[in-house]
Amino acid sequence: MNNIFRFRARLAWYLATAVVAGLLLYLVAPMFSPFLFAAILAYICLPLVDRLARRMPRWLAASVVLVLLLLGLSLLVLIVAPMVDRQFAAFLQEVPEFFDWVSERFLPWLSSATGVELNLDLGHAKQALAGSLRADNDVLWALPPKLTTGVAALIGFFTAVLLVLSASAAMLVAFRHLRAQYLASDLYQS
Repeated sequence: MNNIFRFRARLAWYLATAVVAGLLLYLVAPMFSPFLFAAILAYICLPLVDRLARRMPRWLAASVVLVLLLLGLSLLVLIVAPMVDRQFAAFLQEVPEFFDWVSERFLPWLSSATGVELNLDLGHAKQALAGSLRADNDVLWALPPKLTTGVAALIGFFTAVLLVLSASAAMLVAFRHLRAQYLASDLYQS
């Protein structure tokens, strides 16, 4: 009986510890997510930095790789954003026709198939969507000012990008030293 009580007490303690740890992790996740992203970025860039570090100092190799990555991603956004804008505008132009199809064909079919009378008024949703479409079809470029207004959002974004890049650079520069320490440690030996 005593062993069962100890087991249950230990299990309750482990569960309480896991719940508290999970809650703390949930609360501090916004602070650690840039560092996690930086670690993933550093892991991806590590082979190229190792290869360049044979010809130049490691800090310079890490900086070159991260600057090239940032330029490549910026170029990709500049190429892809107009295509996404056109596709999104074309999609929004087709949505009123979809509402017409649903109200004229799908709802009558569903009513006859189920025997339940469906009276959905999609006209209001169609009007709201038609009112939100802009004449110049720059829908994607009109969304960010509506979603994130103010200079604070831009400062926050660029601060996060700078934090991720600097943390990645620090990880890439220090990786060789950390790898040597790990290989010499007892964790690797066991």
